[in-house]
Amino acid sequence: MKYIKFYISIIFSLIIIAIIIFHSSDTESKKTENINNQATLLKDKGKSDVTNKNELEKFLDITNFEIDNSRTYYNERFKFSVDYPITWEVISDNNVDDDPQNGIMIYIEDDKNNWIYVYGQDGHIVIPPEKLKEVFNTSNGNSGTIMYDNLEEEVNIYLVFDEEFYGATVNTNQEIFSKNSSKILGVLKSIKFEISD
Repeated sequence: MKYIKFYISIIFSLIIIAIIIFHSSDTESKKTENINNQATLLKDKGKSDVTNKNELEKFLDITNFEIDNSRTYYNERFKFSVDYPITWEVISDNNVDDDPQNGIMIYIEDDKNNWIYVYGQDGHIVIPPEKLKEVFNTSNGNSGTIMYDNLEEEVNIYLVFDEEFYGATVNTNQEIFSKNSSKILGVLKSIKFEISD
């Protein structure tokens, strides 16, 4: 009987040791897999950042951004103007004085799902920290920061001028953006505002 208890305790000890060894190797395997996954995500994020950066530079490299048959909108409250194609529908919110933002919504090709909003704001416009940023200059010499999201189906562009009281947002699908990128850039390049001292 003594020997049976002895053998049972040895077998039980070996089982415990085997479980510990198996568990630690499984944990190491999971750690290695997790590290590999994180490295792949970082690598893919790096590729995505480079792609977005190249797309942004490509957008800024458009040389012909003149708008044929343009009309100029002037915002009396915030003292800025912007040109847009005369064939595109616009809605201005000049009559809303109690809103901290005020500007013009420009519908690209008259499509309400594809738009440019150019505005002034009473408070500072916050620049999202996680976005890729580049310097942007208008034809008038006003400078700011442009950020660009090139998603699978849509393009989002955020423009905040250095004074942080003027901005523009573009939201459009890829097809409309590709077809109208020079006009969209022309609208953004045409923004003018007076810098108060």
